[in-house]
Amino acid sequence: MNGVTGSIWTPTAPPLVDILSGTPPFADGATPVFRGYGNRTETIGGYPAWVGRMSVPNGQGGTQVLVTSFVRQAPDRMLQFLAQVATAELESRVLASVRTLRPLQDAARRSPTPSRLRVGQAPSSGTFSVVYPKLGPVGLDVAQAAIMNGVEPEEGIASGQWLKSVEAGRRR
Repeated sequence: MNGVTGSIWTPTAPPLVDILSGTPPFADGATPVFRGYGNRTETIGGYPAWVGRMSVPNGQGGTQVLVTSFVRQAPDRMLQFLAQVATAELESRVLASVRTLRPLQDAARRSPTPSRLRVGQAPSSGTFSVVYPKLGPVGLDVAQAAIMNGVEPEEGIASGQWLKSVEAGRRR
């Protein structure tokens, strides 16, 4: 709710006046907005969006300007992107990045699985580089796994010794 105009804020109906007091246009009401400028509505990835700059308190009695984008994905879900940048080039890069937002088209990417740390016993004795692959499907190469286990790749491992391995996740 915009405390100045009494209207509900959405990306397609952003505040039309400077907000100097009252409830800010954020769902959680945590960041008061003093003044917005250079603002416009657009469509990002098929979603209605509001892009611009706003001045917010800096915690030291002053204000700082943030590059701001709000993208409404659903009536109950809005993505908020805020960035403090030093140059126009960086601002341009931030906004270009925000404008790459798209809905997932690949159904397989909608249900990824995370990588998981597994702890198991060495099935046989030998050097770490020989024993480690015997732990099953692993998501790290031998050198990385040796670091994780605190051993050298050519260090001897006893049968039954506890070892950590990573089961690779799936992004697709």
